[in-house]
Amino acid sequence: MTFSVGRVPPMYTVARARSLKPRTGVVMLEPMQDVAGGMMGAGAGRYHLRVQVCDRVAGRPLRAPRPKVAIAVSMLRQSFPLTLGYDIGGPPADVRFCLNLVLPRQQIGVSVQVGNEVAPFTAALA
Repeated sequence: MTFSVGRVPPMYTVARARSLKPRTGVVMLEPMQDVAGGMMGAGAGRYHLRVQVCDRVAGRPLRAPRPKVAIAVSMLRQSFPLTLGYDIGGPPADVRFCLNLVLPRQQIGVSVQVGNEVAPFTAALA
């Protein structure tokens, strides 16, 4: 499992990416919603969270099982749905799970669960 957080990239449906042929961004294989999740506060910003789950033996990115993500900010902890997508310029098989989220600019705790395995991550948002 890998986790990253950064700026929200340009995002496209499969059909829109085929017609526009953009050079950067993310192709979403499922609909995605921006989520505030009650975590907005002073200095909040939009972030793009990405989780990639790979097969231990072959190292290939997996589409299933779908990971569950929980975000902890201060004393608040919430779970959020993820959407399947891939980076433009990369192979469509190199899928990852994504989420656009409004979060305060501070350190957050993230736990990613796939089946019975849980991986903790932290990120300092600026």
